[in-house]
Amino acid sequence: MKERLLICYKAARAPFLVVSLLPALLGGAMAAVNSSLHMGIFIASVIGVVMAHSTADFIDDYFDYKRATWGTRKSNSMTALLLTRRSR
Repeated sequence: MKERLLICYKAARAPFLVVSLLPALLGGAMAAVNSSLHMGIFIASVIGVVMAHSTADFIDDYFDYKRATWGTRKSNSMTALLLTRRSR
């Protein structure tokens, strides 16, 4: 189970999720300053933004795999891990 989570973490390019997380957090901070922040909607929005970003990464990898446009296994370490695990 731990190994599967690690594969998903790497495939989602988790360090780059900050790029989509920061604008959502900034929007929440701006709403909080105006005292119009609903915490449930804010949390759902942040989770939705992060999931949308991750989904886009997974879809991109899938179509790169189907079209064989991602190069060799050594040139792309994120998708190489998925191919290595899948071939076992």
